[in-house]
Amino acid sequence: MSRTTIAKSVAWLIAAIAAVSSYGHQVHLLSLAVLDPLFGVIRSEWVTPVTVDSLAIIALMIRMSPEVTKRTHKLALIPLVFAGALSIAANVAMARNIVQVIVGVWTVGAYILAELFVGMMEGKAAP
Repeated sequence: MSRTTIAKSVAWLIAAIAAVSSYGHQVHLLSLAVLDPLFGVIRSEWVTPVTVDSLAIIALMIRMSPEVTKRTHKLALIPLVFAGALSIAANVAMARNIVQVIVGVWTVGAYILAELFVGMMEGKAAP
């Protein structure tokens, strides 16, 4: 297994951890906003955070795809950072102490850093 493949796998693992940890914070934060249910049935606070995490997953898939152009690869960083910023904002908003703030920032920040480093590895490995 190549180093880039291992790094990609670890980036996916970090992404999963960040998504799971921030999903709960987003749900809690949105429940405080008392949103109307979607279609009068579906609790908005449970489905709305899926859009944030889905955006990050799509951006990650694009950035790790060998079929996209370099420009698309770079452009996918925009929604990745945007989704990360939303996740960090929810994590920090729900934090009750400084340790929770640090953990909330670190989990998402680690994912974005891992993705940037994987991108650098791929750029270096390209002929």
